[in-house]
Amino acid sequence: MMDGNLPLQRLTEDEVGILEFLQPCIGGFEGRVKERWQDFHVHEVDQAGVELKLAELLTPGAVAAELRHASAERREARAALGPSFAPDEHVKAELDTVLGPSFASDLIEFLRCQKPKGIGS
Repeated sequence: MMDGNLPLQRLTEDEVGILEFLQPCIGGFEGRVKERWQDFHVHEVDQAGVELKLAELLTPGAVAAELRHASAERREARAALGPSFAPDEHVKAELDTVLGPSFASDLIEFLRCQKPKGIGS
């Protein structure tokens, strides 16, 4: 049998170190181990039975770019900390709603006490 242009070589049990069988009186069977990318083609199906389709292929370069972007955002956010830290009004309002005014105020005060990265660290 040929895969592409390369002939497939079948190895014997002896060649791969199988020297004995637990039940030699039971006959074996022939088969091939999955070896080509086509052997691993998978159809993902959700719980409703709908086949999922790949909509985006993430390459290592795209992942690295996303990580660099996230890192830059973290550096920018960290640089905003310190005595002059003040969240946008809509952020302050959301913190008040979610955490309550007292805890939101404590959190903002805590962030004002943080030193921006690179200053005294």
